[in-house]
Amino acid sequence: MPKSREEFIRGFAELGIADVPLAGGKNASLGEIYRELTPQDVKAPNGFAITAEAYRHLLDQAVLNPDQADSGAATLILRFGTAHAAAEVDPRLRLRGVAGLRVADASVMPTITSRNTSSPTLMIAERAAQWLVEETPR
Repeated sequence: MPKSREEFIRGFAELGIADVPLAGGKNASLGEIYRELTPQDVKAPNGFAITAEAYRHLLDQAVLNPDQADSGAATLILRFGTAHAAAEVDPRLRLRGVAGLRVADASVMPTITSRNTSSPTLMIAERAAQWLVEETPR
């Protein structure tokens, strides 16, 4: 059964310092900053945090490399990259099984560039933003 977006993503406006176990220290602090400064007319960037539950779900769904099963070490194989037949995201970067969530970072590259990933990642984010604008009802 697909998990809900609320289990995996929390907006900064929803987070405070008490949410460290839910979203980690940095995200909880960012949420605290946003919640406390915005009402005082201080411009703080809004954003979101990926929850610990999302990471647990990802690990549950991941495939461990069977070649390393006897070695005592394991490599986590995350099937990102839109070209892979079992990719976790579709060609428009929507995460399969989680409604309303897209992945727009370097993890969706079918192969990682041999140089700096910053510019290609910005291009991915720009394209994802275009799709969001196109798909948002007006």
